[in-house]
Amino acid sequence: MSLDQTGYRNTFPLTKVLDRLYLGGFKDAEDLRSGNPLNITHICNCTTEPLSLPSRCVANIIQMDQLDGHDWHVQKLYSAVDWIRRASLGGGTVLVHCHAGISRSPVLVAAYLYTCGFDFDRALDRIKAQRPIVQPAPAVMISAKRAFGISPLAIHTTGR
Repeated sequence: MSLDQTGYRNTFPLTKVLDRLYLGGFKDAEDLRSGNPLNITHICNCTTEPLSLPSRCVANIIQMDQLDGHDWHVQKLYSAVDWIRRASLGGGTVLVHCHAGISRSPVLVAAYLYTCGFDFDRALDRIKAQRPIVQPAPAVMISAKRAFGISPLAIHTTGR
């Protein structure tokens, strides 16, 4: 198992969630410096650490400044989900990342999928099936669900 420069495990590859929507860790975003075979056009950085990439790599980066294990700031969460939606509708390819792609970024992707009509828990289950290392911090997940009016104890309600 290798550690990246921040001390986080970097053992799981970038994960394709949907066509043009990827989930990963900080290192996956940094690796775009040396090439962009997936044509990532937008990066949502869910960490507090700035991501510095040359504009030739990726022109659109949003910085979330979200600490792991802490509640989402509701307006930032809404803004990020809307930003992902606009990027996708505009034909962009989005990478959502936190340090390791385990907690913050999977919850944000589940929130985005929820706004696309998926049940939140089923969306998160789908993400976990694609990326088995996903293990959201309770505060991150519960605050995201509350932001969208979902009971933290809600059960699956749709087939999606």
